[in-house]
Amino acid sequence: MTVTVGVKCFNNVRYIREALERAFRQTYRPLEIVVCDDCSTDGSWERICGLATGDYIVKFDGDDVSEPLLFVYAVVRYLRRRLSGLCTAKFKSC
Repeated sequence: MTVTVGVKCFNNVRYIREALERAFRQTYRPLEIVVCDDCSTDGSWERICGLATGDYIVKFDGDDVSEPLLFVYAVVRYLRRRLSGLCTAKFKSC
């Protein structure tokens, strides 16, 4: 049985790091942690992103409706931007 922890955040920069670290320290597994930042203006979102382990962070609002391939397209677009100009090659056809 998986336990999901929902962490709501609004201007909690002072406490969010400790709250998330303690949630991750729980010994029960499997554990899923979902964080929701409600447009904080005190740096909470930046603190949350600093704790994230993913390579790509997506902020998703409760009324966002997306197509199944949205993240695939976003990652491909990101990689194309990063790789453009790094690799160039000339091919000669026979």
